[in-house]
Amino acid sequence: MRSWLSIALTATALISFPAFGQDAATLKPGSPAPIPQIEHWVKGKAPEFFAPGTVYVVEFWATWCGPCRASMPHLTELQKEHPEIVIVGVSDEPLEKVEPFINSEAWAEKTGYRITTDPDRSVHTDYMKAAGQNGIPTAFIVGKDGVIEWIGHPMQMDEPLKQVIAGTFDREAAAKAAAEEAQRRAEERKAMQELRAEQTKLAAAMEKGLSGGGWADYISIMDAIIAKAPGRLALSLSVQKFKTLVGPADQPKEGYAFGETLLPKLASSAEALNDVAWFVVDDGDVKTRDLDFAMKAATAADDAADHKNGAILDTLARVYWDKGERAKAIDLQSKAVELAKGSDMESDMAETLARYKEAAAKSR
Repeated sequence: MRSWLSIALTATALISFPAFGQDAATLKPGSPAPIPQIEHWVKGKAPEFFAPGTVYVVEFWATWCGPCRASMPHLTELQKEHPEIVIVGVSDEPLEKVEPFINSEAWAEKTGYRITTDPDRSVHTDYMKAAGQNGIPTAFIVGKDGVIEWIGHPMQMDEPLKQVIAGTFDREAAAKAAAEEAQRRAEERKAMQELRAEQTKLAAAMEKGLSGGGWADYISIMDAIIAKAPGRLALSLSVQKFKTLVGPADQPKEGYAFGETLLPKLASSAEALNDVAWFVVDDGDVKTRDLDFAMKAATAADDAADHKNGAILDTLARVYWDKGERAKAIDLQSKAVELAKGSDMESDMAETLARYKEAAAKSR
């Protein structure tokens, strides 16, 4: 459950927090891949970098990173599916931190690819910093000629990896997309700088709303900021406006009407749709829970994730449960637990499944 204060801080952070990838990227699709100078090979032996005809994946992770841990079983499956490629996971943590983690019973079987750590961060500098990437996990696909083909989240690289292996990947299109993304980020950063002047006004309006002085000023200022903001930032702020309306502002009629206009704009983002649905069914600030709206958002999220995301299925199951469709909820929650195996979410989802089953049994 999120507090009103956390919502206020989120609204402010969306404007003031610097965008990722601020450094100019010098490593991009089409660039020769730097030879990784790795200090410690924790699992597997050092391969030959970069052998002609071999495809490589250089992926950056950390023991503390939940999304990284969630990606590791998937990387293992990719290594099994494509034994001819070389996948190398690179942490920058101390060896004494990484080694016991990887050799633990929980993770030894979930990491079926090479695992390393590079505490001097030389590989991080050569790849992450050079590519303007600040978030992990991030994967770099290196093609058969030792050239960077693709950069992105490892959970999204299945199709480009298959194409690189098959020799059908369009490197030129990938390079163009990367350049457009860099340009978009630059425009976002400029817009965010310009919008900082509105931050104080928005924070004051939020405080006024929370103290019972009404929300008209907050909504007016937020609408003005959204109108000025570039695409992705405008969308994030629109989600915040929706949450404020159905949450602390307690204006469900206006909030859900606005939400209906927002869902189509979020159609390509499973995570954003899931966030909206979960907010409606779970956040303590929401007094009127429109479960039909939550169902639309959660179903769209599940479709966008191709029914393969455990966290999203967990949300969808919750909506079905709250609507009284217990058998459907239990079925979906069971699938969510299966998909979450090996991740930090598995135990919580399993507890939820047990609670659903117990409650369903008692109601018979």
